[in-house]
Amino acid sequence: MSDKPHQKPDFQGVARSSMEEHDKLHQTIGELRACAEQAKASQQEKHLEALGEWLKEFKVIMRRHMDFEEADGFMRPVVEIRPTLAGRVEEIRAEHDQVWETLNELIGAIENPGQSSFWPRDVPDATLALLDQIIHHEEKENTIILDVFIDDVGTKD
Repeated sequence: MSDKPHQKPDFQGVARSSMEEHDKLHQTIGELRACAEQAKASQQEKHLEALGEWLKEFKVIMRRHMDFEEADGFMRPVVEIRPTLAGRVEEIRAEHDQVWETLNELIGAIENPGQSSFWPRDVPDATLALLDQIIHHEEKENTIILDVFIDDVGTKD
């Protein structure tokens, strides 16, 4: 057994890091959205292929983002500070799995059209819908972070 007293997580630092991570993700989402809108408007194969490449890059970014949130980010400290939020945190973690699965399906629709549940021509619309879902997801995360941050820090101004 350790002689160290249990330290409360530095939620201010966690909140700041999470918000910075979300800001970077929103910038990337904007760029991917522009690519998806161009592919949708043009219906040209070269734009669909460019969207496929963007989706592959976005997949790497999302994996890093989700790993940050699940391992180093806000999820563990939120549950430590407010155990009553464990259910909401688990819902958010499960949404990560859904996003991951959809990203793989979209990439698969372009790389191997016969192996995907999406038709290649549907990928731009499905990408835009996924980005809207991710933005809504990020808003839920931010709400949890702000709720806990306000409770943790209070109104010390």
